[in-house]
Amino acid sequence: LMEVMDFQVQFVRSAATGSPLPRPTDSVVKLIGMLEQKVKLPSVNSMSEFKPQILERMADVLKGLSGVALKEQEKLMKEHEYLVSFGTNYGSFDRAGKLAY
Repeated sequence: LMEVMDFQVQFVRSAATGSPLPRPTDSVVKLIGMLEQKVKLPSVNSMSEFKPQILERMADVLKGLSGVALKEQEKLMKEHEYLVSFGTNYGSFDRAGKLAY
């Protein structure tokens, strides 16, 4: 799960800066293939065992931030929330949309 999230961050960064897009790892490609075959996967919301780790990591990051860095982090968190919400429509995306997402 974390590898897929890291790939998404790298992809968005590359797209935003015009850098070459990262090459997905085998596990990311496998996940995309599973989704295209409509294999039922657990949703992030149902993976309650990951939530404490993610919240703890976010709290640690926010502790050391202030000023502009804190505002940027808050903006990133809102963007992430949007992307997660947008991802609930993943099943209706075409192949290019799935790869871009």
